[in-house]
Amino acid sequence: MSRHFLTLLALISILASPCFGFHLRGEDASRAQLQQILNGYWEQGGLDDPTTVIDCFVDETPKATMDFFVKLADALANSQYLKVPAIVLTYKKNLPDSVNPCIMNNTEVKEVIDAYGLTGISLTDFFRKMENYVIAHVVDVHQDFVRINDELKAEEFTTVGKDAGSILQNVMKMQEFDINSF
Repeated sequence: MSRHFLTLLALISILASPCFGFHLRGEDASRAQLQQILNGYWEQGGLDDPTTVIDCFVDETPKATMDFFVKLADALANSQYLKVPAIVLTYKKNLPDSVNPCIMNNTEVKEVIDAYGLTGISLTDFFRKMENYVIAHVVDVHQDFVRINDELKAEEFTTVGKDAGSILQNVMKMQEFDINSF
């Protein structure tokens, strides 16, 4: 699986999911919820709502993806940040073989990667940027996730995607700093 797909998953999951506490109501509901989150995420990036990405999520993968968000939410809500990479890799490992090529060949995915300035960034570099952002903005990040949690409870999934995109934009604007310099 390519670093761009992992980065996209990490963005959506890490930024949008930390407060997922809703109960999934089945495959159709999971697919609709995922589509709404993607819509908001694309819109925040200045793009039209994606229409083909959701088709890459075959069989039970919309539900598995939403369940993946819930697992990430639990880890993040309990400050178990070191578990996040393992959760991402387990999700990736369990995806059907058809999902990754479909996503990586999807023009909408390529557009959103470009829109958020992720072209050429490794997953390691992304996680470093994320870590630096969280350390420098811990109170703001907490407030963002409280707001996202409220939006999820209200089933405002598009807004969740937009807020996740906004956080990502802030992360990508952040200048690197050396924590050892303090």
